Formats: sequence, structure tokens, C-alpha cells
Amino acid sequence: SSPSKYLLLSTLLIVGIGWILPYTAIGAFFKFTPLPPVIMITIVGIVLAYLITVEIIKRFFYRTDGFDFAAIKTMVKRRK
Repeated sequence: SSPSKYLLLSTLLIVGIGWILPYTAIGAFFKFTPLPPVIMITIVGIVLAYLITVEIIKRFFYRTDGFDFAAIKTMVKRRK
């Protein structure tokens, strides 16, 4: 499954604002300090590891559990 376009865009927007905020005048007013590059790289690495793990587990789950995508698609079409 994939996130909707608006969910993905809003998430990226918030992450971008959070990343840039310490470098702005508003960040200086609130005494925000930028994180060291090592911390930022660690956070990005953890998030990527999480996303990869979730995709692997999701594919394994749907493949081994006999999940019926056709039945779900039929139910969604009926609701519209």
C-alpha cells in the first residue's frame, strides 16, 4: 500500500520545516540549535532501516497469509 499524494507531500513539508527551522530567525528567537551532522545522518539511517524493514515484512505477510487483493478491490469498488 502507498500513502496518498497529500499525506506524502504534507509529511515531506513538515520534515523540511523541522530541518530548516533552527537556521532561521524564528529558530534563533526560540534558541533552537541545529543538530550535529552525525545525529542527522543517524536519524536518516534509522528511518530508512525502518521503512525497508516494514516493506520486507509487509510483503512477507501478504505473500504467506494468502491475502486476497482481488476481494479487497471488489469491496472498494462496491463502496464507491
